[in-house]
Amino acid sequence: MELVIKKSENKDWDFIRLLRNQCSDGFFSNEEITTKEHELFMSKHGENHLIAFGESGERIGFIGHVKGDVRLAVSPEHRKKGVAKKMLKCLIDFFPETKMRAQAKTSNHASINTFLSLGWERKFECVILENE
Repeated sequence: MELVIKKSENKDWDFIRLLRNQCSDGFFSNEEITTKEHELFMSKHGENHLIAFGESGERIGFIGHVKGDVRLAVSPEHRKKGVAKKMLKCLIDFFPETKMRAQAKTSNHASINTFLSLGWERKFECVILENE
């Protein structure tokens, strides 16, 4: 798959929010992010995000970091094609001076395997308990 990865622009912010909300089960917080919350967040951290474009120029994923904490999502129809791995490599190339880390749910095997396949090391096993 031919993939183009570019720094995000303001016009990409809504795509990032919608994809993040669509893929919320892969993130620690499953709460839907509002447009207002997201605009505030991206106004502070948007320069640290990249967008992946597919062969026909459509946006298919995003990756970014906030103080080195990686956030990543790929559109469901483009998963298992190496998109996340290519985006992660580009993130490191775009921000070579940033020490990065990633957090993944223990059930999110695809994310964990993506990071491990690029030489990242598992540092902690963690279980979070809540009294809802």
